[in-house]
Order: sequence, then C-alpha cells, then structure tokens
Amino acid sequence: QVLFALGLSALAGNPDWVAEILDRYEQAWLAPEHFKVDGASGSPGADLVVQSLSQEKELTLAAKLSWLRHVRAGLEDLAPPDET
Repeated sequence: QVLFALGLSALAGNPDWVAEILDRYEQAWLAPEHFKVDGASGSPGADLVVQSLSQEKELTLAAKLSWLRHVRAGLEDLAPPDET
C-alpha cells in the first residue's frame, strides 16, 4: 500500500492518470472473487473459520474504499481551479 501511494504521488502532476489508476484499483477490489471464501462447511469450527474470513474480507474492503475516498478528495485539492 505504501508503494502504491508513493507511485500515485509521483503522478500527482497528472490527476487524470491518478484518477484512472484509482478507478481500476477500486474495480479490482470490487471484483466478485474478493468476496468469495471457500471452506468446508458442516462443522462448527470450519463454519467459524469461513465466517471469520468473510468478515475480514468485508472489513478490508471497507478500509480500501475509505482510503480511496480519502485519496480522491486529496486529488480534487490538487486540481487547478475551474476557470468558468
């Protein structure tokens, strides 16, 4: 994540590129395979593991989306004022 943020900062002079990268990053995180947790069902222990992993994925996704909102807000601050 740190390297990703550093890479984005290197492109700060071109906010359109950063916005495109952020859009693709978000799409990758929202892809259905990020929500799928495979696991054996039938035993309380296995079900607990599957539920725990599902919860962890949901929390991770929420954190990533929150981070993206924060970066996009900062990106808007970098944009030159609209001259209309």
